[in-house]
Amino acid sequence: MCIVSCISYRSTTLAVDTNARSMIGTAGSFKTCHPAMVSVLGASSSSPLSILSATQLIAKRVFFQDNQVKGHRRFGREDELSKTLDEVNCLYWGGSLVGMAYMFVDEMLKTGKVSQDVADLIPRLRVVCAVLAIPDGLDGSLDAIYLVEEKIHGRFIKYINNNSTVAADSLHGREVVIGLFLCFVQHVQYQLTNSMVVPSR
Repeated sequence: MCIVSCISYRSTTLAVDTNARSMIGTAGSFKTCHPAMVSVLGASSSSPLSILSATQLIAKRVFFQDNQVKGHRRFGREDELSKTLDEVNCLYWGGSLVGMAYMFVDEMLKTGKVSQDVADLIPRLRVVCAVLAIPDGLDGSLDAIYLVEEKIHGRFIKYINNNSTVAADSLHGREVVIGLFLCFVQHVQYQLTNSMVVPSR
């Protein structure tokens, strides 16, 4: 995962296009998704790679729906921070769990007991790089809190259905290999965490 807090910048500007017409896709169950851009002044050339080096970013913002009022409702700042932190933490732990699974896979490959045709099929995946952004306007008027992620191009593919441990039926070709590998990764994560964790998406 990318850790931005270790990088020292004089000024970082986050620009988010919140116009409904610019929204990326339709709103999900609890987040809207907007085009975003970060401008960084004063970054040292020795700074490690981070989400700030991504060429295209998106900013997600949580919302809730109230049956009494049409449209999306925004949380108060404290609740929005709490819910967005939950999202960031899930991505952090997801990245750690994927890394742990690949460490296991790589150790198995080193034993020489895995046939080359199987080794060649292993996809190299990662969790999207993301950070929490808490804009601080000079006038104190900016109360939005964003989950900023690198933009993923291409269509969305659900490899495993929610709360499932089997690959989705809708997969084709290489997608099937990735889906089956992710099911294997779930099993590895479950075993390596002493039956505590099974990521389901």
